[in-house]
Amino acid sequence: MPDLGWTLLYVAETDATLRYALLAALAAGISCLALALALAAAQERRQRLRSERAMRLTLERRVAERTADLSAANTRLRGEITERERATAALRATQDELIHAGRLAALGQISMAINHEINQPLAALRTFLSSSSVFLERGDTATVGRNLKRMTEVTQRIGEIIRHLKVFARKTGPEHWEPVRLGVAAAAALDLLAARIRAESVQVSCAIPPDAMVRAELVRLEQVILNLMVNALDSMRNTPERRLDLTAAREEASSWQLRVADSGSGIPEEHMPHVFDPFFTTKAAGEGLGLGLSLSSLIVRDFGGSLAAGNGTHGAVFTLVLPAAEA
Repeated sequence: MPDLGWTLLYVAETDATLRYALLAALAAGISCLALALALAAAQERRQRLRSERAMRLTLERRVAERTADLSAANTRLRGEITERERATAALRATQDELIHAGRLAALGQISMAINHEINQPLAALRTFLSSSSVFLERGDTATVGRNLKRMTEVTQRIGEIIRHLKVFARKTGPEHWEPVRLGVAAAAALDLLAARIRAESVQVSCAIPPDAMVRAELVRLEQVILNLMVNALDSMRNTPERRLDLTAAREEASSWQLRVADSGSGIPEEHMPHVFDPFFTTKAAGEGLGLGLSLSSLIVRDFGGSLAAGNGTHGAVFTLVLPAAEA
């Protein structure tokens, strides 16, 4: 106090001031720490964003590369699929041609018997014609009428044989699949072999239920049964007892089984694994190409069935399993 020449001293407690100072220092430290953490978090976030951006760019580049690879692979795959479809179509066409050629070969093998089957009615027709002219000169119109009726029956028989040959020789394929009666197919095959069966004195037993209906194609099924019966007849050439048995039974709810058994010499065990191999035959040269059973197996597989070979008590037994038509 300069006016009075005094100096006034005031002494106060420092504890509260120190507490305030410590609190202020603590608050400042916490603020600095929070600021540092915020700066560190911001720095880390920037680094993470840069890392994520780099990863995204890398991923996009890899996706683009993989997409290009997949596009190229898809293009190659479409080309392979197209080529495979073309090859499958060519294989199917080749198989159809081979099956048709096998059918014509079977007709060629039985052509002599068919020729005899047609020549017999023709000879009878000539006899009826010559005798009818004689009876007509005598005025025996009743006998002429009977002869004309018989000639009509003979011409119908010849027409039926020719019609059957034309049907059997035509080209067929999967588009002709339909419900087929096993008995009808077996009867048609037996009809083509009737002359040979009579000439070789073969006893035929055919026990096929009338309700045996399978999903197949009539002409191809006839071809399979014909091949099996031709092989059976060939195997019985040198046997004293010649018997051919055809039996059919329901194997299960979805299929029918047809057994073709003969009284021949059977199949040797060493030949059993090769029975259905193409061009495998035990016949003499010129009697067969060894394609009948191979083509029959191929046809049956196309029908969704199976064909198996074995030996019975007297000879060979071929078992044909086909899907039932109602299944």
